[in-house]
Amino acid sequence: MADRLLKFYRMDDKRVRVIRPALPTHIQTYKTSQYKGYSPRLASSSGIRLLFLATYYAHKNHAILPALISELRKRKLTGKVHFFLTLDGNRRRGEVTLLRKLESEQDLVTNLGRLQPEEVGPVLYTADALFLPTLVETFGLIYLEALAFGTPILTSDRDFARYVCGDLALYFDPLDPVSIANTIEFFLEESSNWKKLVKGKAPQQLDRISQSDEENAEAFLRILRQAEALQRIYT
Repeated sequence: MADRLLKFYRMDDKRVRVIRPALPTHIQTYKTSQYKGYSPRLASSSGIRLLFLATYYAHKNHAILPALISELRKRKLTGKVHFFLTLDGNRRRGEVTLLRKLESEQDLVTNLGRLQPEEVGPVLYTADALFLPTLVETFGLIYLEALAFGTPILTSDRDFARYVCGDLALYFDPLDPVSIANTIEFFLEESSNWKKLVKGKAPQQLDRISQSDEENAEAFLRILRQAEALQRIYT
């Protein structure tokens, strides 16, 4: 966001300060504990379990699913891949239309419905990967949750995703079903290696993009002190 702001307004980079966020409490808990909360809602499925953990909004890009599923069928990947959605079912007209289209694709798609907060951990932990073809995000809390579990991530090749995930995600063009299918096929072949990589390096990545509550608060106070000092100079 800082890079976009500086570029759009052609500002001096000294006028922008970036404060790394503190991780929410539940993510800190996931990160520091040996979580073992399997979800039977995913455990019985065949193939790689891809969790599309997102409410229906246009920018989340659920609309790509019919074209993507068609591409996966052409590649004879039925039985090797299964998507799990978390849609309400009636949030928006587009959501209702999409779910009707997907009614005939139940061998590849299951809608879990809206998850309760206590269900998110087990479902995310049980999934083989987080699947998020989103078009735009700010910071992306779901990426942090996946990293905290050591869950591989398949997501959009966009700046916001690369900032949070670094080298611990597989990236694709979210508007191109062929690009997405290529990435899924690669993950099918390399899933065990990717799981080891993410579990091993996720804690360092989370540390790189975040800081403690104390450091976060001190960073805000530092900027306020600087602003107060400048105000005294000019008044």
